[in-house]
Amino acid sequence: MSHADAFLIAAAITFGCTVCVTAYVHRPLKRLLPELCGTPEYGAFWMTIVDVILLLTSLTALLLGRANATMHPTYVGLEVADLLWAPAVGLVVAVFLIGMIVAVLSNSEPTWQAKVVNKEQSQDLKRLLSKVDSVRARELVIRESENG
Repeated sequence: MSHADAFLIAAAITFGCTVCVTAYVHRPLKRLLPELCGTPEYGAFWMTIVDVILLLTSLTALLLGRANATMHPTYVGLEVADLLWAPAVGLVVAVFLIGMIVAVLSNSEPTWQAKVVNKEQSQDLKRLLSKVDSVRARELVIRESENG
């Protein structure tokens, strides 16, 4: 086997491991992120970001680690093993990065629409806020007319 074959084997293993880690992390985060983000749309966005981080980190680490891998002319398995160190470290770094993202999202202030007020009350609050804005605008007009 050639060095290109060893790299392709390492790339396939890296991609397979990344897909497994993504599938493993995807299920709990799919339930957790919409709650932390406030809406299902924001949760889906961050879930996509998590998937991209996992995939790109491991594949980028494979490409960067290719230069440091030793070339074994007799046994390609050793070369594949050398190539797989960087993606393994990349996956670990990506999982810690995702943990930090979830920690930051969980410590952020909850949105009033998603946490405290249901959808029907949310529309009532929006109407109330628009009335308050119109009353404030009238008061400003009255003050300006009295001063001017």
